Amino acid sequence: MTQADLATALDKPQSFVAKYENGERRIDVIEFIDIATAVGAAPGDILAQIQLVDESAKRTSRRPRKA
Repeated sequence: MTQADLATALDKPQSFVAKYENGERRIDVIEFIDIATAVGAAPGDILAQIQLVDESAKRTSRRPRKA
C-alpha cells in the first residue's frame, strides 16, 4: 500500500501519511486504530507484536537495568 493509497483510505492528504512515516509527526491512539484498520490489521495484534519485540530487546540488552 502506498502513502497515497493509505491517505485515500483515511480521507487525509498524502502529506499527512508522509509526515508520520518520516517521524515528523506522531499519531494518537484513534489515528493508530484508523491506520491499522485501513491496512487490514488488528490494532491489538500490532501492539502485541511491539510488546514482544520490546521484551525480547530488554532480555538481550547488556545495559544494566534501572532500579
